[in-house]
Amino acid sequence: MSNRSAPRLRLLRNDLPPANSFVAVRLEGTRSNRDGIGARVSVHLDGVESLPLTRTLRAGDGFLSQSSKWLHFGLGSHRGAVTVEVRWPNGGLERFPGLAGTAFYRLKEGAGKGQLVQAGRSSGAEPLTPGPVSAPPGSPAGRTVSLSRIPLPQIDSIPRETNKPLLVTLWASWCTPCLVELEELGRAEAELRKAGCDVLALSVDGITPNGNQSEARHLLRKFKVPYRNAFATEATIEKLQMVHDLLFDIYTELPLPAGFLLDQGGNLAVFYRGRVEVGTLLRDVEQLNASDAQRRETGQLFEGKWFGPPRRLSFFPVGLKLLQRGFHLEGLHYYEQHRAAFATHPHYQRMLVPLGDSALQLGNSSGALRAYEGALERSAGRDHAALRAVAWLLATDPDASIRDGQRAVSHAEAANSMTEGKDARTLDTLAAAYAETGRFPEALAAVDKAIELLMEEGEEVLLGESAARRALYLQRKVFRRQP
Repeated sequence: MSNRSAPRLRLLRNDLPPANSFVAVRLEGTRSNRDGIGARVSVHLDGVESLPLTRTLRAGDGFLSQSSKWLHFGLGSHRGAVTVEVRWPNGGLERFPGLAGTAFYRLKEGAGKGQLVQAGRSSGAEPLTPGPVSAPPGSPAGRTVSLSRIPLPQIDSIPRETNKPLLVTLWASWCTPCLVELEELGRAEAELRKAGCDVLALSVDGITPNGNQSEARHLLRKFKVPYRNAFATEATIEKLQMVHDLLFDIYTELPLPAGFLLDQGGNLAVFYRGRVEVGTLLRDVEQLNASDAQRRETGQLFEGKWFGPPRRLSFFPVGLKLLQRGFHLEGLHYYEQHRAAFATHPHYQRMLVPLGDSALQLGNSSGALRAYEGALERSAGRDHAALRAVAWLLATDPDASIRDGQRAVSHAEAANSMTEGKDARTLDTLAAAYAETGRFPEALAAVDKAIELLMEEGEEVLLGESAARRALYLQRKVFRRQP
């Protein structure tokens, strides 16, 4: 039985001395499918009043694996015969009486009698002697070369530009491989300095359940770590996770230790999953200025031939996630840095509404309006979120030069039509637009529908905000968004 596929295959064999009885059966269908897949098999102990032992024959029930077609039933201390009942896949029920224990049988559909394949257990297997237990050597599979040089977003702990290579390593006081890596990096300080590489050790002790910041500080002193160090925040890890997910196109939590080798411009060049060896790090630093073709070869795990150019990654998803997850300042800065590249991305329109939301959160109403209207222009007026955002801004902004009640009503009505009057936030926006133009009865009707929907959805925060706006409309007052 294999319990994993890499980096080493494991085969487990039961060498315990035989103590109890069993019966094993292999089905052969004639009217049903040949292997009897889907049959339900029950074993009754002759002379014993007990519930039957029942199993279903499956083709497979594991990932990338297949089950044995032999069904094995442990009989415990029972030494008598058993009767096997088979409910075949075609619905027929058949009994196979008088089968002895500690034996293997083939049960053929329609035969009514089991064919003995082997009596007793298999014999002749030589005893296995356990080998020494040792950790597998470091594998190059933990190293991923990024040819696209992904720019990191602003992260408080990490300098934006160091003008030299920088290894950012995540570690924790309770992570043994992390401590081994810190010691090795400390001993290699002279070599790394000579190569022009700096190190930043970011501890996650402050944000993990079993972390201990005091212990982390003690270990840094104990190992005399000669590099800069800091405690990572949840925001730090979330941003690094965004970069990791872009590189691998899949979400898996960052491991410990995890290393990000940044080039002189602060772009991700190599990612290390697990402990990085000093020799590997030095070679990667040396290769930072090599051609893409040369760096691509260093990332090759086995001999072979490339059939095409390397896939280039767009870091558009990093910018989009920053904006969507509320990193307003970092998202806007990332956007400004890479505006030209983002503008040619096929999904650029998806970025514009979150971009406007971030600008609005930072007090830039005119910038928000430009982003929202850009989304409308690219969608030919069919972007519901952009319609609602423009309407809200035009109806509620504290700056009179931004507000335009008539346009707000036009956009809000278009958005409400798209959602067939069933979206509470759109109705709330429509109510604010009606109020801005003095149409308070219509504002009350719209906000009442919004409140009804919010009550059904259980949105307590939005419900309270809409109720407060309703109170204003009852007094024939407009709502103004707080700057």
